[in-house]
Parts: sequence; structure tokens; C-alpha cells
Amino acid sequence: MKIISTENYEEMSYMAAVETAKCIKGNPELVLGLSTGGTPLGTYKNLIQLYEEGKVDFSNVTTFNLDEYIGLEPEHFQSYAYYTWENFLKYVNIKAEQVHIPLGIFENEDQAVKEYNEKLMKANGIDVQILGVGRNGHIGFNEP
Repeated sequence: MKIISTENYEEMSYMAAVETAKCIKGNPELVLGLSTGGTPLGTYKNLIQLYEEGKVDFSNVTTFNLDEYIGLEPEHFQSYAYYTWENFLKYVNIKAEQVHIPLGIFENEDQAVKEYNEKLMKANGIDVQILGVGRNGHIGFNEP
């Protein structure tokens, strides 16, 4: 594991984006884990900028979101699907069929979880995971 100390949120966001871009350059078919919340917004903003500058290509990247709210359609403004598309994905050249976000609406919860896990296993897991840290110290919705 590589630990990078930074002075502030802006520097952390930039460094996280640069490190993620390096991983994608090293493996253009990288499987990228995405999260939501306030922490990753700066990283996403910087990844978009790196993409616009031609420094990273998302065309062969596959993504898996960490979670989704049960009961929300993907188009709902409070869903994590909406957040992810509005804050990151719609600004880069990722293919929609390579984006995986858990369902918020489903007939059978066990089946929905099974199918999502199967997609993740077929992709051979996550290569790089972007996570946030909450004010109470939670990481990726894992509460203390």
C-alpha cells in the first residue's frame, strides 16, 4: 500500500486523481470502484480534468459502485446512480455497459445481490477503490 500525506483536501483530491490515472494508464482495462459522498467529489473533478487534458482514457475501464439506496430509481436525484453520473461518469468517455451500480429497485433482494456479485466476480474484482471518509471516521459507509 502506498500512503501519500497531503496538506489539504484539494491536494488530496488531485493526488488521488493522479494516482488513479496512473493505475488506468498501467492497466487500461482497470476495474474501478466508485463511491459517493463529499470526499470523492474533488477526485472526480480532477479525473474529469485529466480526461479533458488527454491524460487519462476511460474507454476500457469498468466501474462498480459501492452501494445504492433501496427504493430509489437510478434517475432519482438522491440515488447514487444519479450522483455518480452527474458528478463524474457523464464527463468522461466510459461506456455505459461498463458501469455497474447496484439496483435500488428490485423484485428479489437476494437475486439482485447475487447478480451484482456475479458481475463483480466476472470482472475479477476491484483493482482500485475510491472511498470517502465521513466526519465520524466512517469509511465507505462502514460506521464506527
